[in-house]
Amino acid sequence: MYWIDTHTHIYMEAGITQQDACMERTLSAGVKKIILAGVDRNAVKPIADFCARHRGNAFAAIGLHPTDVYENYLDELAFMENMLIDVNNGSNNSNGGGNCGSRYVAIGETGIDLYHDKSFEKEQEAALEAQLQWAKKYNLPVIFHVRNEAGNDNAMRKILQILHSWQDGSLRGVFHCYSGDTGQAKQVVDMGFYLGIGGVLTFKNAGALPEVVKQIPIEHLLLETDAPFLAPVPYRGQKNESSYLPLTGHKMAEILNRSAEDVADITSRNAEILFGI
Repeated sequence: MYWIDTHTHIYMEAGITQQDACMERTLSAGVKKIILAGVDRNAVKPIADFCARHRGNAFAAIGLHPTDVYENYLDELAFMENMLIDVNNGSNNSNGGGNCGSRYVAIGETGIDLYHDKSFEKEQEAALEAQLQWAKKYNLPVIFHVRNEAGNDNAMRKILQILHSWQDGSLRGVFHCYSGDTGQAKQVVDMGFYLGIGGVLTFKNAGALPEVVKQIPIEHLLLETDAPFLAPVPYRGQKNESSYLPLTGHKMAEILNRSAEDVADITSRNAEILFGI
């Protein structure tokens, strides 16, 4: 029995010593593989360095997070696509990418985020579509980030609309830290995507998420932490880390009236299939 954290930013931990200590705790907790989600060009090297140190346990994604989309987003995307090409073609790029533990396993995170600022909404959509093109071109899954404006579900409706126009059967990926309702969840899985379930599942105010977990077959679910954010109970409000992932897994097992072993085995197999790890 082992767990897989499909979304972490462990590289944001200050210092190699602290990062590696966090990874030791993660492995000791039975979390044997982790996916490091990218956010911008500044994340490329720390992700590569971490994955190179923890080859076989840590895997890299590369992408431009929607809240990091500004006027220069085309330059950011060009840099990242060049890095993606070099690394996945076997080049040990010295321009800040290293070898990422041998290859990138996903595009992302990318998506639509309207929570704080809508100034670059059109640019977010353009950046998302560029990264969807990468996913098709390089045959990689996508890690989607969706955060709605307060009081509505505009971001979720927009990304579903975009994906309906892009999905031709070749796109695959995960809606990380899923926060929509059951109806939207069914649309997501009907298009062939997974739902990433994080520490919010353990909250008393988890909203629709427990019902989503009940209604969507576990074969379409992944587990994640989004560390260092959104720590599960009893660590809520503290810095999150991948070693806490089993807390969310056990909560999922409780909701589904299944064993933790079943949840670990099925969600880990889902992750291995999606990311090819």
